[in-house]
Amino acid sequence: MNQDIVRADREYRKRFIIFLVLIVIVFAVTILSIKSYLDQMAQLTRENPNLAAEKVMFLLKWWMGLGSLPILGLAVYQILLARRVLKSRQFPPPGMKVVRNTKIKTGGKAKKVALSLIVLSSIIVVITLFLVYWPYALEKKLLKKGSLKRQTSTHFFQPLDPRIVETTSDAASGLAIRFTACCILENRP
Repeated sequence: MNQDIVRADREYRKRFIIFLVLIVIVFAVTILSIKSYLDQMAQLTRENPNLAAEKVMFLLKWWMGLGSLPILGLAVYQILLARRVLKSRQFPPPGMKVVRNTKIKTGGKAKKVALSLIVLSSIIVVITLFLVYWPYALEKKLLKKGSLKRQTSTHFFQPLDPRIVETTSDAASGLAIRFTACCILENRP
C-alpha cells in the first residue's frame, strides 16, 4: 500500500507555506499603498480632474497587467504539469514533491486529472486576457464618448452608495465599481 502513496516532503511544505504567507503580505501592502494613492487622486480630482483621470486609468492598467502575470504563471505551470502527467500516465508524476500524502492515480484517472488541468488553465488564460484587455477597452469607450474628462470633475471618486464602499475590500475592485457606476450615471436619460 505504501507503493501507491507519494509521501509529503516536510521541507517542501514549509517552503510552500512561507511562499503563500509572503504572497498575502505583498498583496496586503499593495492594497494599502493603492488605497493611499487613490486618496491622493481624490484630492487631485478637485484640482485637476483630467490629470486624475489619466493617472487612475494608468493605475488600473498596471494593476490588471501586473496582477495577471502570477496568474498566467500558474496556468503555464498547470499545462506543464498536465504534460508530465500525460507522459508518465501517473499523477503525481515521478519525482514530483507534494505538500501532503497523495495517492497515486494511474491510467484513465491520471488522464482525467491532466485534462482537468488543461481545461482549468485554459479558462484561467482566457479570463486573465480579458482582465488585461478590459481597462484599455473601457478607456477607449470613454474617450470615444468624450466622457472620461467630464465625469471626473464631479463624481468620479464619490461613491454612489456607501454600502458599495463598505463591502469592497479591494481598492482596485472599488475603483472599477466606481468607474462603472460613473459610466452608468452618464448614460442615464
